[in-house]
Amino acid sequence: MKFAKFIVLYFLSITSYANQDLIDKSFEFYNQGKYSKTYETLLPLADSGNPRAQYLLGSLYENGKGVLKDMDRAIDLYKKSAASGYSGAQNSLGVFYEMGIGVLQDYKESFFWYKKAAANYLKRAYEHPELPKTTKKVISDTWSSNELWKY
Repeated sequence: MKFAKFIVLYFLSITSYANQDLIDKSFEFYNQGKYSKTYETLLPLADSGNPRAQYLLGSLYENGKGVLKDMDRAIDLYKKSAASGYSGAQNSLGVFYEMGIGVLQDYKESFFWYKKAAANYLKRAYEHPELPKTTKKVISDTWSSNELWKY
């Protein structure tokens, strides 16, 4: 049983590294102005549920890079990514709802997404192994005083 669990974890880690390599490759394509290659690289990852790929693909649709500009598709991809806890997508949704970009302006919804993004960002920052203790204290106080644990 332990061996089977090891095999599953091993293959999951290989898949994770392979996905990260593809995402890194998509950044290379993007920086070279090869937006259609960026799209082709990200699409299968986004379709398989990778939140970072969903976010990056959403940004292609938001900005019309390599695809026709499509805010509905961008927002759909951002929402999928945000639902998986990707703070960049959560922050983007906060901006869209605050400014009324591609959605009806809704400050309550904007605040919800900003708080989720802040909670996820602070959690990741707090878990960083090289974070000074004084900074951990500030994060902990912010986390508690704003009740970010609810998000």
